[in-house]
Amino acid sequence: MWRELVTEFPDVELHDQATDDSLAGIESKFGQRTPISLREFLCHTDGIDAPHGTALVRDSEKILTVQETP
Repeated sequence: MWRELVTEFPDVELHDQATDDSLAGIESKFGQRTPISLREFLCHTDGIDAPHGTALVRDSEKILTVQETP
């Protein structure tokens, strides 16, 4: 589904799917299950980049580097 939607925008770059390890890492870091919609998305494509490297949707590695706010 996601890949079909994104093909409407020819300048975006889809990543390969996220690994099970990266998904488990996200859940471990935040201490909860990944929302179903995000998990489904990351299982299809691990992030979407626009021209010049702008991340439209962060990949799992970038999600893991997000700093939690108190």
